[in-house]
Amino acid sequence: MDRRCFLQALGTVSLAALTGCASRAPDSGAASPTGTGGAAPNSDALARVVPSAAPSLAVLTAQAELLVGADQRVAFGLATQDNTPVENADVRVWLVPEAGSPTGPSPASFHPRLGARGVYLASVDVAAPGGGWGVAVTGGEAEGGQAATRALAPSDSATVTSGEPAVAAATPTMADPLGVGEVCTRRPPCGMHETSLDGALADGRPVVLTFATPAYCQTAMCGPVVDTVESARAARDWGDVAWIHVEIYADAGRTLMPAVADWGLPSEPWVFFIDRRGTVTARLEGPVLEPEVATLAAALV
Repeated sequence: MDRRCFLQALGTVSLAALTGCASRAPDSGAASPTGTGGAAPNSDALARVVPSAAPSLAVLTAQAELLVGADQRVAFGLATQDNTPVENADVRVWLVPEAGSPTGPSPASFHPRLGARGVYLASVDVAAPGGGWGVAVTGGEAEGGQAATRALAPSDSATVTSGEPAVAAATPTMADPLGVGEVCTRRPPCGMHETSLDGALADGRPVVLTFATPAYCQTAMCGPVVDTVESARAARDWGDVAWIHVEIYADAGRTLMPAVADWGLPSEPWVFFIDRRGTVTARLEGPVLEPEVATLAAALV
């Protein structure tokens, strides 16, 4: 199964692979926004960290970008060689760079409602840009697997990273749909289409910005992400925080929404957190949990 199929199975997919859209390209020599390239798939990375583990599992990456830094969030799935999901396992993960020492192990937690198969989430330290492998091993170290990775410096990200200014794009609202086919494809529509992003930023309002398309997503992830963010929004009074949802397509799954192109998104879905100065404070790619959305949103208030 190739990486695009991995992403589709788990719930995150490259927009470039599906639509041929042009995103903000990294500098020459950096990884492509969708890429895990640069590391040979037949590396002995698993044997380097857990020699006793049989290489019997497939590691299914559920995000397009892995950035350099401490406590980087990683999302992935596990499957057997016959494509049977491995769920609720005691899993630990390592990052094994092409050059340098492995980082890990870090525990991974399983979340059954994230995507069609469920997703493991872990926090890892990424020391430097470059190719390597992500290694996952189940409890008892009897079985494991690996997937090629490429870590990016934040400056090489395809889209906006923490500390950078948000892109003040106009986004459709119920009052002003900007000519798009559907402002919200969730059923029923979410309550995050009252304010345009450019207007919220101009007014100095903090923003929780979600890019996802429940109806036309190429995976099973967009609908759950919108549901999760909407649930967090409805759970309390957030003051003047603007909660904004942007569909990926301006029509029935064919033409990218202008704001998606403006933000250079390499995949779907994404959630960005923006403070009153218009600076991105955090971002989540792929599957999200309501507690992490609520915590990051509360930091904006």
